[in-house]
Amino acid sequence: MKCYIKLIAVLDKDENRHFVELTPGLNIITGSSSTGKTALMEIFDYCFGSSDYTVPKGIIRDYAKLYYITLQFSKYMLVLARDPTEPQKGFIKELTNLEEIESLTKGKFNFFDDNFIYPLRDFKNKLNRHFDIDFSSIDEDDSKIKWSGRRSPTPSIRSFTSFCLQHQNLIANKHAIFYRFEEKEKKEQAIEHFKIFMGIVDQDYFYTKQKQNQLVEEIKSVERSIKREVNNESSIKAKLGIILDDYYSLTGNKLLNIEMDEIYNKPEKTLQLLKQNVIKIDSTSTNYEIRKKELDGLHSQCIAEKRILLNKKSTIESSINHISAFNEDLSSINLIQDTDIKTCQCPFCQSEINPMISEAHDLTDAINWLNEELQATPYLAEPLKEELNLVKNKIENKNKEIQEIETNLIKLAKETEDLQNKTSISQLAEKYQLRFEIILEEIETKKRSNLIKKLNDLKSEEKKIQKEINKRYSIERNLEKLELEINKMMNQIGEKFDFEESYRPINLNFLLKNFDLFHKDQKRNTNTYLRAMGSGANWLYSHLSLFLSLHSLFATHKECKIPPILFLDQPTQVYFPNFHDDNAEEFKPENSVFKSELAKIDDDLSSVKKMFKEFIEFCQNHKDENGDILTQLIVTDHVDNLDILQNNDKNKQKTNEQEQKSQNQIYDFNSYVRARWRNTGEGFIKLKK
Repeated sequence: MKCYIKLIAVLDKDENRHFVELTPGLNIITGSSSTGKTALMEIFDYCFGSSDYTVPKGIIRDYAKLYYITLQFSKYMLVLARDPTEPQKGFIKELTNLEEIESLTKGKFNFFDDNFIYPLRDFKNKLNRHFDIDFSSIDEDDSKIKWSGRRSPTPSIRSFTSFCLQHQNLIANKHAIFYRFEEKEKKEQAIEHFKIFMGIVDQDYFYTKQKQNQLVEEIKSVERSIKREVNNESSIKAKLGIILDDYYSLTGNKLLNIEMDEIYNKPEKTLQLLKQNVIKIDSTSTNYEIRKKELDGLHSQCIAEKRILLNKKSTIESSINHISAFNEDLSSINLIQDTDIKTCQCPFCQSEINPMISEAHDLTDAINWLNEELQATPYLAEPLKEELNLVKNKIENKNKEIQEIETNLIKLAKETEDLQNKTSISQLAEKYQLRFEIILEEIETKKRSNLIKKLNDLKSEEKKIQKEINKRYSIERNLEKLELEINKMMNQIGEKFDFEESYRPINLNFLLKNFDLFHKDQKRNTNTYLRAMGSGANWLYSHLSLFLSLHSLFATHKECKIPPILFLDQPTQVYFPNFHDDNAEEFKPENSVFKSELAKIDDDLSSVKKMFKEFIEFCQNHKDENGDILTQLIVTDHVDNLDILQNNDKNKQKTNEQEQKSQNQIYDFNSYVRARWRNTGEGFIKLKK
């Protein structure tokens, strides 16, 4: 998203304006301690919708009535303001009128109209739209919403600050890399939303994924229905088989001469065959007798098997009861812990006699074994209980078999009774055929084949959607490309910083799946994570290499929604840690280091110059087709008046006078200074006397 901060300002309680004007590229705000440098980042964060009011305590907090910033987009300017006394509100207004824009720094000041003040939630939503972040849903599966009762947090401009702000206590931190990542939820959101911020996915992607997941759920539902149908199919085939057997035993002839699978799968054809069927009775058939003997034999066998199972059940229950009773007795037994061996003494020579030492040792071993066995006894019941459940299930299944056999025997007896009551065999046969036809008609109406067709149609549609997603988004491949691009740029930048020799050549790797950063040692094939890299300089350069590479990505990818704006608060503190004592009117490196480190001040100053040289070159390397710088680096620090080219590029060939002049202009430290607060009374807030 092409934009930059043009103005960071405070309106004090006397209606006076205090501001710093910024430009694309490198912006340096330098000065002594307690002049308001760090407050610039906090004011930006607060005006950018932060719920926390973190502007440092002091003169700015005491006198501020209103904080405001302006963001310059290509065709308009956006003004954002916050009143510290009304933290739940925010002011947002789009400007194109030149007079209104100039009124922010000149002329009368009656700009902040109440009509543009909104509740903080609405303020953030309006700000989101300026960065093309207007997502109503980012859930890929609606069923999770129904199950959990809540939607996933939609992306917000608040996640941008994790990529744009490097605070004083963060920029050289070995334990943390990103602002706000100490909160697990915010870290996970930023990682999850990164593909949105980089323009890899849009709102349609999430709607399409929701539709796909709905199809997946429908597919599972139909598959369950088909599975039920398959189970039901076995049951129906069994019923049909029984009717066919009964018909055969009654008439001595088969009702149909086709296989059961064909009967089930082609019910309409089977019904046509039944209409043509003529019932024939074979009076000489012995099928009834055979069927009766078969059922009687099965009945006797099942009864016998059931009794065996009942005996086994009784034995197991008895064993469990014995173990339970033993456990109760065991709880009242005091386990033997040791033995007491007494020695005998000879009444004549007074010598000790120990004839039972070896027996005592054997007894001790026996006591220990017995104790272990007794302690293990309570657990013997567990496998028995499991076996008891298995036996009970077998008995239940055997009861069902017996019941089914008895039902068939009753039917045979009923046939004989009907015949005795002068019901003809033909009539009984017709009843069996009618029952057979009724079941076939039920099969035909269900039309299981429709479920299979529906399943195939759903699967085809789901594959079509997946193909569309792969074609339009290619998320994994695009994230892999971005990761490679980040790592390549990160190591190009890192080579220009003064990492320790043990990390050269620098080989930093950043993983987009979890935002981990580590140095990969190719020789040893080991990964050294930031927290183990040692030295504040290594931590600082790792942060700078990563964030500059990320902002290279933000500046050069047109679909990216994150503005290429990066705040760096006091990056030189690694070399000059004594900044809190810096109150001089002129920056002197020797005043900002500990006395014990004065010997290496020239080396430290050389490293700092390299750092600022890289800042300048980074901005110069990121321009659009019109030559306009795309990135904005805002560095707040104590260092000042650096001769950046001195002690740098020692091996570089001499340049001619014109080239030298051009180089001096590009690397002129003072040309990037937007504010300098060193003299007495100077600072971001200048109170009028």
